[in-house]
Amino acid sequence: MILKMREIISDLQRTGLTLNEAKAYFTLLGRESYTASELSVVSGIPRQKSYPVLESLVEKGLCICEQGKVRRFRAVPPATGFKNLLIRQEREQEEKGKLTEILIEKLSPMYKAGAEDPLRYVEFIRDPSYLKQRFIELVSGCKKELLAWVKPPYVLGPEENRYEVKALKRGIKKLAIYECSSENIGALKEDIKELHKAGEESRIIDNLPMKLAIFDKFSVLYALEDPVSGRELHTSMLIKHPNLAITLKDAFNHFWQLSKPIF
Repeated sequence: MILKMREIISDLQRTGLTLNEAKAYFTLLGRESYTASELSVVSGIPRQKSYPVLESLVEKGLCICEQGKVRRFRAVPPATGFKNLLIRQEREQEEKGKLTEILIEKLSPMYKAGAEDPLRYVEFIRDPSYLKQRFIELVSGCKKELLAWVKPPYVLGPEENRYEVKALKRGIKKLAIYECSSENIGALKEDIKELHKAGEESRIIDNLPMKLAIFDKFSVLYALEDPVSGRELHTSMLIKHPNLAITLKDAFNHFWQLSKPIF
């Protein structure tokens, strides 16, 4: 009997009733009528929830409230009650359909405006660990060419050059200009020897205007220094736009001519 009751309550829930509504309707079918308190005892529904549950069943056409000194509730016969419930659900579905059409009309212009946001090409990156992650992703996705201005403080250490080594071994072309004095070139050579072996063309210069990486003449990742303090800003920018990439490639080529080979 308990298994059958659970099965029926589960089926009642599948019609759209809540668990407590299903328990209440199943209990109401057991005798002519109940008060809310009586129903609470028999069904196991907490007493403070029994009135709201019964009123919901009345609204859905599955229950009738008999007014008196103490209100009593009785079940509507299933054949009538579920026909009432189905009519109500069809009406609600029709209203939802109309509301959906209204929302589509109202929200579509907002979506279109968002899709046309001029800043969709721009990503601001403040977290150093996320900056490292994005750089590795860009290197791993690079197909043809990577141009780089490299200056301290460094995001990637020599041990993480393996991502660029893999890209070079895939056949990409990499040109890199390092901000480094002639006195420190020995340490730099040691740091980038694996990159050099893999095919990187490396040069040095005394001073670079900023950190810069240009991927496939399309994606530009750079970080600027604060013009007042001279320290690097904590925010880097990733801009995906070919016009900017081509313009900055011209600047890169200018510094390439001014720089000196490392090896």
